[in-house]
Amino acid sequence: MFIALTTQKAFAFDVMNEHDDIWDIRLEPFSTFKNRSTQIFFPFTGLNPAKRLKISNWILELCNWEGNIYLGNTKH
Repeated sequence: MFIALTTQKAFAFDVMNEHDDIWDIRLEPFSTFKNRSTQIFFPFTGLNPAKRLKISNWILELCNWEGNIYLGNTKH
């Protein structure tokens, strides 16, 4: 799932609006960016490996690596 998510074009290329603002998933929800934009486009100016790395690191930081999904309710 991680690979499928990080290979989306929004992570590989910049998402821009008519003001040349670039959406940063780490800073604002896409709905907020979309609401302040009239036109959204992908300029496809080439892959941005630094952007993909930043987003990948951000996604990994969101994970609860110390949690245990199997604990649940232990009362009987």
